[in-house]
Amino acid sequence: MQGVRINIIEPRGAAQAAGLVPGDIIIAYNGFETPTDAALLSAIAASRDAGADKVTLSLVRENKRIVIDAPVGPLGVTISAVEFEAPEDKPEDRELSFADREAIKRVIVTTAPSIEGRSVVDTLDVVSAECVMGINAFRDVLASVRNIVGGRSGTMQKAMREAKQAAMDDLRAEAYALGGNAVIAARIEYNEFSTGSNGLLMIAAYGTAVTLSER
Repeated sequence: MQGVRINIIEPRGAAQAAGLVPGDIIIAYNGFETPTDAALLSAIAASRDAGADKVTLSLVRENKRIVIDAPVGPLGVTISAVEFEAPEDKPEDRELSFADREAIKRVIVTTAPSIEGRSVVDTLDVVSAECVMGINAFRDVLASVRNIVGGRSGTMQKAMREAKQAAMDDLRAEAYALGGNAVIAARIEYNEFSTGSNGLLMIAAYGTAVTLSER
């Protein structure tokens, strides 16, 4: 298989903005195959001439195929054409496209059994997500002092908010993967336990993934 390997990434280019890293091999740019440097440059020019704001890059990274959305513009990279063995194509190894990520953000999560003005078209399955976050010894000591003298522990609250957000994001992604656009009757459970000198905060979120009608 042929592609264009990224050797160096320059600052403030489209490649850096899209999260590309040295070693990535571009095999397609917005649907155009890129077996050579010239093919990549032609694909970039074609997308620019078409007036696109974002383009889709198909890459091979660490022997996995991934898809990344990038802004249109100079990549800001040093590249070279390479031949390599094609990786096994596994859909679960692909990164979500920009459209998928935006759709996941719109998945509704509610503790209520229904949503006013919208009916359940299809009940899909129970979905769940777990997040375990380490709370280092410094945070534990800080929280202990705050608990003794009174007041709220900002570090613990921040850790809990971060863990909750991660669990909710995963819950939305699970529902979206099933074809749902909402999670109803959602519940969140918190648990803390210690492992030696460090503490662990676990948040479990679960609910029913459904497809809701439009308003």
